[in-house]
Amino acid sequence: MNNDSKRPKLILETSEPISGDWDGGAKSRFEFVPEAIYDTPEGDTIKWGCWGANFWYNAGMGKSWKHAATIARKRLARLFHPPSGITYTIEIVWE
Repeated sequence: MNNDSKRPKLILETSEPISGDWDGGAKSRFEFVPEAIYDTPEGDTIKWGCWGANFWYNAGMGKSWKHAATIARKRLARLFHPPSGITYTIEIVWE
């Protein structure tokens, strides 16, 4: 994967604010950015994280940043379990 100047970030928005005491209270918008790339026995992995959500996870790197963002979005959708009745969307944005 090349080191293009543009990197993806994932924007997770919820229909209602989710409470938290770690960073100013309830929020409904969270930005997940790629923080580090690791070489693991299963293949290259990217660590994605969001300080506002106080949540980090690993997802496969893929063959390009576009592919990596798609993998990370699917993984985040599997890992995120909002309270009952709260809907959410995950969008890929390029910086």
